[in-house]
Parts: sequence; structure tokens; C-alpha cells
Amino acid sequence: MPVQMTRKGGIFGIESPDGKYVYYVGEGNPRPLMKVPVEGGEETQVLPTITGGDFAVVDEGIYFIPAPNQMQFSIHFLSFASGKTTRIADLGDPGYLISVSPGPRGASRSILYGQHEPFTANLMLVENFR
Repeated sequence: MPVQMTRKGGIFGIESPDGKYVYYVGEGNPRPLMKVPVEGGEETQVLPTITGGDFAVVDEGIYFIPAPNQMQFSIHFLSFASGKTTRIADLGDPGYLISVSPGPRGASRSILYGQHEPFTANLMLVENFR
């Protein structure tokens, strides 16, 4: 039987690696990153802004793409241990987070993200048509 997890709306739900929380993008403008205990309980804001569903939860924290600053996109990391957010990489053009590779504690991880290519168009001239 399905169980409703959120009461204020939400999209892009992901369960935490330890199975204790569901992280999701909440309602609003800008859209916040929220969490709710799997067992039920209060919904709480984790981050004030997130782009689309661009976040990945790992044991140590959350990798995410916040709303852009002057159309400059970047990947950030929120550490659960320190509560601090660190910029990991600048993307420049819009991109979207796909996944973060698992790795042992303290080891480097790989981040897979998609890069939107600017739309291009060519103007063509057709002459002497009937």
C-alpha cells in the first residue's frame, strides 16, 4: 500500500544511503532541497535552492547544483559532518547532475553530469523555387 511521504508537495525523491531519509525538491521559487524521515515525521529544508533534481546523496553529504548565479552553473558539496558547503567545479553552461560514483571514505569520487550544448541554427536561402 503506498504511503504519502510529503505534505507540502515535492519532486525528484531519493532515499539516503542509510535508508533513514527521503531527500526531494520542494515547492517554491526558488525550489529548496528538503528531507523527510522514511518512518514519517517533519519535513525539513536542507538547502535553500536547487536546480531541478540535480543532487546526489552520499554517506558524507550531498552533491548538488544550486540555482545559478548570473547564469553560471557549478557543482557544490554539503558536508553532513561540518554543515559547510564547498564549490567543487564550475560548469559554465547549464548542466545536470547524473550520479556520483561510490568510493571508500576519504577516496576520490567521480561525478557524472550532463552538459547542455547551446542551441545552434543555420539560416538557409532557397532560390528559384515553384
